[in-house]
Amino acid sequence: MSLVPESADAPMEERVLDAALAELAVRSVADFRMSAVAARAGVDERTLLQWWPNSNELLAAALMAFGARHLRVPDTGTLYGDLLAYAKGWAVMVDSPLGRRLLDAVIVRPQDWDLSDARRPFLARRGRRMAEIVARGVERGECRADVDPAKLIDLIAFGICLPVLFYDRYVTADDCEYVVNLVVHGVRPR
Repeated sequence: MSLVPESADAPMEERVLDAALAELAVRSVADFRMSAVAARAGVDERTLLQWWPNSNELLAAALMAFGARHLRVPDTGTLYGDLLAYAKGWAVMVDSPLGRRLLDAVIVRPQDWDLSDARRPFLARRGRRMAEIVARGVERGECRADVDPAKLIDLIAFGICLPVLFYDRYVTADDCEYVVNLVVHGVRPR
């Protein structure tokens, strides 16, 4: 399933997806409405309905675009540098109002939104992206070949998200460095 319609005009699509994210930043997932996104983007709601048949698909497309834009695959030349850059990008995201709303929607109250259509493509893309980082680390001798890229990034993501979820505090650069140091130490060749 493609989350972005082929018939969408690129600048208008970007405007709509940005409007959807802005709407999510101020509303709960349960209160997310296509009519509000259309008004914020300055387009007719019927146009949105031609591209996305319901608010869940629009929201899923917006989240995929957000992830692609803000959680890029770094290539710093070292496994440590790549993972630290990824962790810091993740921290910036979860420290934002939108990031906190997403954590609430996806982790704390997932029953408010059916993620089944968005989860599979998101996880597949994330897996491919993390596999690139791990493969480069293996090639440079910085990482064991048996390391599971998905589990590696899960450890980093959970380490970054826990201060936000459990302690309601912002993630610091020291938090990112601590988590990445632990993970990199654990995946080094023996």
